[in-house]
Amino acid sequence: MTDGLGQIPRHEDEPVQALGGVPFARPVALPTGTAAGPRRHDIMLDGASRRSVWVDLALVLAVLVAIEFLSQVWLLFATGIDAVPGNIPDEDTTRVLLIPVLPARAALVTLVLTAVLLIRRQSLSSVGLTVRRLGVDVMLGLGALGVAYAVIFPLAIISQLLIPEIAHKLNENAEAIMKMVPRHSPSFFAWLALVIGFYEELFFRGFLLTRLRRALGSWTWAVVVSTAVFVIPHLLDQATISVVPITILSVLFSVLTIWRKSILPAIIAHWLFNLSQFLGLYYTVGDSWT
Repeated sequence: MTDGLGQIPRHEDEPVQALGGVPFARPVALPTGTAAGPRRHDIMLDGASRRSVWVDLALVLAVLVAIEFLSQVWLLFATGIDAVPGNIPDEDTTRVLLIPVLPARAALVTLVLTAVLLIRRQSLSSVGLTVRRLGVDVMLGLGALGVAYAVIFPLAIISQLLIPEIAHKLNENAEAIMKMVPRHSPSFFAWLALVIGFYEELFFRGFLLTRLRRALGSWTWAVVVSTAVFVIPHLLDQATISVVPITILSVLFSVLTIWRKSILPAIIAHWLFNLSQFLGLYYTVGDSWT
């Protein structure tokens, strides 16, 4: 029996007759995680087992602790503290030597994370190194910087009004930064801020945040734990009062990364925030920062 067009009616799910009488089925889009293979190339990492993610986290954290330890040992030997027992390293020498340590540390962190991606056969997008719409990402980075200051500035002013000692603590934090990094040109600070912003976002948001999400099964806990890990090393060379703005920045950068599935906006915001801090000291403190 045929329809009005002289064709045999068929059900939508029945195979279609091709030329030569060979039947073939219509193509069906395979969902994620089926025989087409698991998706391992985005920050959700649903194709990676939780065990492998925990192994990666433990391994990378151990390597980074070792890198930090070796950096400190190198600084001690380079400043001559090993020559005389109880000797205190010269502060100016330490500050000068710290500058090459930062890019070296950034390079090592990048190499370690690259090695993990190669071993796991994961793409750069699994750590958020992807560009969706460059103009949008740049604008979001600028917007995040504005949000950060819109929260941090009023909070700092209110805190100083309620607790006058806070102003002294904020000055201590500025002094800690100046003791850690010597005064340079604005262009140098732009480069230094970019190095710091890139490798910190690559590790804390691109690697740590995403792997914790897969390991813990929750973005909320991933943000909490990664923020704690982000704050702790900053407190080693800055005043305790800095925990508040650093926490705000970490949460903001984390939310931005989760939303865009890319660390590019966070890198831009982080870079500009660090640069604004350096330039703020550069133009306000003057010659007292040597």
